Amino acid sequence: MHNKNLSELFTIPKGNLEIAGEFYGNKVYTSDKLKKSYVEAMSQSSKGGPVFKKIEELIEKSIIIPAYKTKSILRSLFKLQPVSLFGIMGCAVPSLKKIYIFVEEGTNIFSFASNEALASVTIHEMIHFVSIINNKFFYKNFLEEFKKFYSFYFCRVFGCDENKIKKEDLEKLCEFIYNIEKGKYKTFVFLKEYETLMKKTFKKHSGLSEEVFDKISHNFVVSIYTIMKADSEGAGNLISRITYHFREIYYPLYVTYKQVFAADLIAEHQLAYQELFTPSEIICTLTLVKSIPSKVYKAIEKI
Repeated sequence: MHNKNLSELFTIPKGNLEIAGEFYGNKVYTSDKLKKSYVEAMSQSSKGGPVFKKIEELIEKSIIIPAYKTKSILRSLFKLQPVSLFGIMGCAVPSLKKIYIFVEEGTNIFSFASNEALASVTIHEMIHFVSIINNKFFYKNFLEEFKKFYSFYFCRVFGCDENKIKKEDLEKLCEFIYNIEKGKYKTFVFLKEYETLMKKTFKKHSGLSEEVFDKISHNFVVSIYTIMKADSEGAGNLISRITYHFREIYYPLYVTYKQVFAADLIAEHQLAYQELFTPSEIICTLTLVKSIPSKVYKAIEKI
């Protein structure tokens, strides 16, 4: 059963469909058979196993909702650029206290995925959920991971020696980026402060010329503005083009994941960009590594 494909589990008759809520104006459909198949798949997953009982509990409470991916749902998902593995797509909606896991209705090219892919998508969205409903705990619990990630990333971008970066400056930068995710800043004015913090933390330790450093730091905030603007206007499909245009800023994210956490996002066909303004994405991405850290599982228990 451990290696059974989702195509075997989710091509069974759907049973009696029921409306499980709405997702951006679209009705969400689930069924008892789908829920049962989902629970069975999760119970056989090595990644989902440690939190299987929690996941089962959240399904019973209708917080986690396995649902069918209709055409209208798919259109909304493509605008949001959610995590996707083998066609399984997830989206946490904390305002509704829901975590939707969308799967294909029938057998097609997207249906073939392992139990591990299903577990990775589910746990990914559960981490986002925890980061929003319990943000103080989340930040404190994962501060060391944030510092490791951002220290390596920014030093690679700006050509710095990590050992020369002051701990207090790095923590201030981590807190600032986390506050972006928390929604503390209501306008794009925060981008100017972001640029100022980067210069204060890294410029004097950089091996780059002042002109090159300033150009990169400026492009950095311009790219974030462009991505956030595209995201807010439902043009998430443009984000991959934006990251390619500013590849000197976004390619180092892939290198950072591989060096710091041994996570190969390129092999997993995952797009990296949210990390620069959504730190929880760093922890979510740890679901792609072979062995998910125990502190990630412990955080999930906070839901």
